[in-house]
Amino acid sequence: MLALTTDKINARRYVADRVGEDVLVPLLGVWNRAEDIAWEKLPNRFVLKGSHGWNMNLLVHDRTVLDIPAAVSQANGWLRDNHYETAGEWAYRDLTPRLLAEEMLLDADGGIPADLKFYVFHGRVRLLRVHTGRHGHHQANSYNERLEPWKVRQRPEPNPNYVLPAETQDALRLAERIGGEFDFARVDLYCVGGRVFFGEITHYDGNACSPFSPTTFDRVIGDYWTLPSSHRSAS
Repeated sequence: MLALTTDKINARRYVADRVGEDVLVPLLGVWNRAEDIAWEKLPNRFVLKGSHGWNMNLLVHDRTVLDIPAAVSQANGWLRDNHYETAGEWAYRDLTPRLLAEEMLLDADGGIPADLKFYVFHGRVRLLRVHTGRHGHHQANSYNERLEPWKVRQRPEPNPNYVLPAETQDALRLAERIGGEFDFARVDLYCVGGRVFFGEITHYDGNACSPFSPTTFDRVIGDYWTLPSSHRSAS
């Protein structure tokens, strides 16, 4: 089950089966090779991703000025990468490397929307980290399960001006439904235009290499994760 939901294409089917297709960002195409992408058939704005890893995202705001040879080279580099070999995250070990393109979501200001990362333990959200400015001035705020601000940090500094969207409570419930079969899953969602959209599921938050501040929070969040669990799903 971990490998199924780690693959970004297969995860879409998993999420659709659990909560419905209306939360999925529209899919524009899937390819095994970058050379097979018919760029001229894609919309002017889209996101190209690798299905089998993290940090494999190309945000295309204007296809007419896209350096296609550079994009092909970058995408083929993703296809050669295996996160199991580089980071030891075993759910990536046997994934089939593929490329996918999705529509680009934009917030009311025309920018990339905030990334709401829900930390779900045994079907219950215990922590929400909201990342803004991921492709510029990266900031992140923390909230507890009641969506109250929590003075917990990782690397990015907090955004003092950020206000949670009205749909956050709906997103929290959705995250619990999506992540309910696992001891732990981080479920990433976006709130855009009054709707909640699915981003991804990860079982390796920051490769477990992003320490919390204060350090005592490691114990707090660790105590939410109990093993063995009747909710546990083996892959």
